[in-house]
Amino acid sequence: MGYDSIRESPLMIVMKLHRWLMDDTRTTGKMIVGISTLFFIFILISGLTVYWPRKWKKSRLIIEHQKGRRRLMFDLHSVLGLYAALILLVCALTGLMWSFQWYRDIVSFIFDAEVKRGAPIWKIVRALHFGTYAGMFSKIVTFIAALIGTSLPVTGYWMYLKRKKLL
Repeated sequence: MGYDSIRESPLMIVMKLHRWLMDDTRTTGKMIVGISTLFFIFILISGLTVYWPRKWKKSRLIIEHQKGRRRLMFDLHSVLGLYAALILLVCALTGLMWSFQWYRDIVSFIFDAEVKRGAPIWKIVRALHFGTYAGMFSKIVTFIAALIGTSLPVTGYWMYLKRKKLL
């Protein structure tokens, strides 16, 4: 590829955007990413709380594509969201380790583990966050869950706008 260093590679650019919003000081961007992640965790948990079926029926776990666009969007949002929620929650909770010292302190207390860089717990956190804990299979599952996570705002806003008759 001809990059002078790993710092100029496309993968590093994506990581800098993901972790620090391209903020060279790595402070403001890291704070914004961390706060956004906290909101994401709240939204995931509240979405699960709202959707959690009182009675488990097969129809709540499958996508009904023959019953119209409105039902399809609802199922894409709720069923796929339900399937991806645990993985997204794990990714979000582990991602907070990079953003906040207070969060690392809580994790250290809960797991009675040292959370300094290079400590054994970081191997677990990285594996869970990046989906590398079970090889290629878990990477693919984590990637699909992330794609579903990016679709949830789209389907959610679509349903909201349809309900308000703005679409």
